[in-house]
Amino acid sequence: MSGLDRFYLNGDKGFAELLPSTGYGPIKGKTNKGELTQAHVTHQTVQMEEFSAIILEGKKPIVPVDGQEALKDLKIIDAIYASVKNNKKINLDL
Repeated sequence: MSGLDRFYLNGDKGFAELLPSTGYGPIKGKTNKGELTQAHVTHQTVQMEEFSAIILEGKKPIVPVDGQEALKDLKIIDAIYASVKNNKKINLDL
């Protein structure tokens, strides 16, 4: 295993580790207090169920779908490019 899909956090009061940390299969984790035992949830299934409930049942989305979050993302991406190009920190008012 290469460790590329590993998340490790070490702090004054303990540690946390996820391995694998971003895959689609069950994510395994442990902390200084023991093994993490949360049930595996397929996030795509949750996304599709929420999306269909918004469309079919008029459910209010958790995150607004009016484009404002996407606009913020684009402003951040533009600022990253500008920062790299000019070698300067870019302050954003989001």
